[in-house]
Amino acid sequence: MNLNGISGRSFELHCSEQSGKWQELLHNPAYELLLWWPSVARQYRIRGELEMMPKSLVEQSWLRAPYLFKLLDRFNQEYQPLG
Repeated sequence: MNLNGISGRSFELHCSEQSGKWQELLHNPAYELLLWWPSVARQYRIRGELEMMPKSLVEQSWLRAPYLFKLLDRFNQEYQPLG
């Protein structure tokens, strides 16, 4: 799961639909996000509930994604554990 952006009162998190985390969030949309802020040596705990992003925003975010992130996503899609 990747934190791709923060805006207003929301966090943009991306997760592969094949991941176990995604399957868990589909069944229970409650989540807890831990953020480490090194310059002030503080950790923040944020709790919330998942809301699906509109497909148009997901597509825009994908266009901004770094090339290596896209490669990793492709690798994860093609190579799944056996059995």
